[in-house]
Amino acid sequence: MPNIETYYLVDFENVNDAGLACSNQLGNHDHILIFSTKNAPKISIESLSTFNSVDFSSYNIPVGKQSVDMHLIAYLGYLVGKNSSKKCRYIIVSKDSDYDNIISFFKDFSSSEISRQANIDSAPQKTTPTSA
Repeated sequence: MPNIETYYLVDFENVNDAGLACSNQLGNHDHILIFSTKNAPKISIESLSTFNSVDFSSYNIPVGKQSVDMHLIAYLGYLVGKNSSKKCRYIIVSKDSDYDNIISFFKDFSSSEISRQANIDSAPQKTTPTSA
């Protein structure tokens, strides 16, 4: 069975280095995208060294209220649209349950697997939309 392309969209301001905890099971089918502002703590070399052959990108987002969240969600929408013809998995790495509503929204329009979890190596958290 082929490996599914998996995109980890990391809200680094929310999870810091702990969110980057990952196993050596990650490979060339995995993509780690880190979103942060200049106010976020620095990423440790130890965390970066665990990525091995993983496709890694970081995005320095302008500081602002919910700025990381909005940029991360916009990029998720871009990826879902760009990859609509293939099977992909999208994981938002954050402890912020505010992402759950947008995950539910995307699931209504996409057959992609989308979830949220506290770090790269953890199990997905239940996505329960909160009422507005």
